[in-house]
Amino acid sequence: MLATDLSRRALDLARSAEWPLARAEQLSPTWRKEFMLRGEEKMRAGPRLREVVRFGAGEPQRARPPAAARVRADLLPANVLIYFDAESKARVLSALAPQLAPGGLLLLGHAKRSAPTKSFRSVVPTIYAAAGA
Repeated sequence: MLATDLSRRALDLARSAEWPLARAEQLSPTWRKEFMLRGEEKMRAGPRLREVVRFGAGEPQRARPPAAARVRADLLPANVLIYFDAESKARVLSALAPQLAPGGLLLLGHAKRSAPTKSFRSVVPTIYAAAGA
C-alpha cells in the first residue's frame, strides 16, 4: 500500500506507526496479536503490517509508484477526492487502475457517490476492480 500526504509531519507520524496503548481496545484481540507489538505505554505496528505500507510525499494526482511497487489495494480516505474537480478526480482514478496488481481493489468511502472512471468495474458498492481484471 502506498500512503501519500502533502505534509511531511503527517507522514512522519504515520511512519512511526505508534499509538497510545489505550487505543488497543479499538482492535480485536486477534488483530492485536497478529499485527501489533505492545510496549509499556504505546502499541506499534508489527512487521507484517509495516512491510506492506510505503510512504511518500506528494499529491495524489501525481502519485505513481514504479511498476515493481504495484499494490494489492488502494485505500482513499473519504476526505481526499471530495477536494478534486471532476477532471482531476477522473485523472487520479485513471492513474490508479494500472497500479493495481491482479486482483487489486479500489476502496472508496460512501461519500463518493459518483462511480469511478471506465477504468474500473464495480464489485460491490464502493469497491471496484480494474476494468481489465
